[in-house]
Amino acid sequence: MIIFTNGYSEHHERAINDSGYSITEYNDGDWKTSNDVEVQKILDTFDPLPAAKISSKRRIIEQIRKHSDAQKSYSSIERSTFSRQLREATAHESDVNSLTPLLDKIAVRSGINKSDLVLSIIKKSNDEYDLASSIVGERNRLESIIDIETDYKIIDKLEFIV
Repeated sequence: MIIFTNGYSEHHERAINDSGYSITEYNDGDWKTSNDVEVQKILDTFDPLPAAKISSKRRIIEQIRKHSDAQKSYSSIERSTFSRQLREATAHESDVNSLTPLLDKIAVRSGINKSDLVLSIIKKSNDEYDLASSIVGERNRLESIIDIETDYKIIDKLEFIV
């Protein structure tokens, strides 16, 4: 039997495998299946769009996680001080006489000038917010495309890029 695979995708293959059958391309355009009739029925009736939407959203979330791993280079105790560091740095930037006990200790222990430390903390915070806003914006853009797009081939090609 000739198997018609027009529009065949990884989603079709997953549906075939999930149904307990197999399909293998063994020659350019020639296919071998475990059950030609049942596999052809799946190929003829399966709508890959819902599966493409789900897998693309999962892929995007995974790509976002890779971008988010930067903060993992800091220990949890260091991360727990970030908001206080920023508050103290902002206060110091507004009034150099403001109390900044955490920054004072960090500056002394690390041998960094407190003003340089303040600038570094504010720059890192701004960079973090810039990255976060880019990530949120790109995720929203891609999810909007996924939600309205009707061509699974376009959805499959979407990539998260910041």
